Amino acid sequence: MSANANANTVNANEAAAALVGAHVRAVLVNETQYSGLVVVYERSAGLLVLQAKGSSEAKHNFHFLKVTAIKHIERVQSQPAQPAVQIPANPPPQQTQQPAKPSAWSLKAGAPTAAQIVAGKASTATPAPTASSSSPSTQLETAVPPPPSALVQINTSAPFNFQKISQRRQAAVNAARESADKIGVNVSKRAQDIFNALDKTLPTRWKGDAIIVLDEVMIMAPYGIDDVRGITPTSATAVDRVQKVLEQVMKRFTV
Repeated sequence: MSANANANTVNANEAAAALVGAHVRAVLVNETQYSGLVVVYERSAGLLVLQAKGSSEAKHNFHFLKVTAIKHIERVQSQPAQPAVQIPANPPPQQTQQPAKPSAWSLKAGAPTAAQIVAGKASTATPAPTASSSSPSTQLETAVPPPPSALVQINTSAPFNFQKISQRRQAAVNAARESADKIGVNVSKRAQDIFNALDKTLPTRWKGDAIIVLDEVMIMAPYGIDDVRGITPTSATAVDRVQKVLEQVMKRFTV
């Protein structure tokens, strides 16, 4: 590797490490775009991990991007945070007004007193009840507690299965690395399209700018029928098979 290649690798690693914690938009060499929060940069594997929104607020999607496959990356402004609710340090105590307890023997509102009846200044007829009158039958509204079924039950006795979590994490990392290896570095869009078409039928991987099929056949640029070569002397059957598949792929591109 030349000194310029080493310098470019160091600069790419430093730039990727500096993006941890930032919201970015990345464009790959095949023009695929990803946006999200950079949560991890794994220097040994050269992977940049983006956290993006999932199908709901409680779910997230994670994109594992190979640094060497990134064509362009830029910081984007994150969504503004919601303003925090200000809570006073010493809130004043709430004053509750106790409803008046009606008396079982008291006269109704508007009824004449005994002195008025003796003096003949008031009628002994019982006045019609008004909306403001109170009686012993007045019912007070009380708060009804929610039913037990409406309460959330949290099981705190079940322990976390850290082994299962670690296995799922490792499986996700392996799948991300395998997906990242499917993206060619410094290759044209046509070369990537040919690779994707072959990979749907045969086990395919990149080796530099060459396409390796079945670990027995190498297809060099410009990736034509005549560019198919056998890796071993016993690869003649594999070469014939790959040439037939590549011929069908090229027909689709020329239609």
